[in-house]
Amino acid sequence: MLVVIGVAAGAQSPAARLNRMGNDTARAGDWAAAVVFYTRAIGLEPDFAEPFYNRGKAKLNLEEFESAITDLSEAIRLNPANADAWNNRGIARKKAGDLVGAIQDYDTAIRGDSTLARVYLNRGLAHFTKGDRVAACEDFLRAANKGVAGADAALRSVNCQ
Repeated sequence: MLVVIGVAAGAQSPAARLNRMGNDTARAGDWAAAVVFYTRAIGLEPDFAEPFYNRGKAKLNLEEFESAITDLSEAIRLNPANADAWNNRGIARKKAGDLVGAIQDYDTAIRGDSTLARVYLNRGLAHFTKGDRVAACEDFLRAANKGVAGADAALRSVNCQ
């Protein structure tokens, strides 16, 4: 007789459950409590990219930019195809003052998933902050053409033609 031991179909690992609990807590706006859940999930499964990504986003919302960059970097190391992780690390880098790194991350996000329209707005803001009005206007126009909220206002505020 063959006995199969394992996780039942549809069941989640303890780390996945903690990650989901973190997501529920984050949706409620309690970023600090969400970080606790994600940290516990990472402790159980340190090669599970999703809680690193989620903890990075939570830390971004807590304005812990350097720590967010660290978590998002680990999420990227574990899953380099996650274009959202590249975008969010770009946001964290921009907020931490690393405009060159932010633009590089936005470029990678766009190469990974050109449908992430908001990345064009984010990259445009980084270009504008860096003093490159031409590149900023090009990205604001791309974002506006893709229907990104705030892109039209960005075009007007920078007087893009």
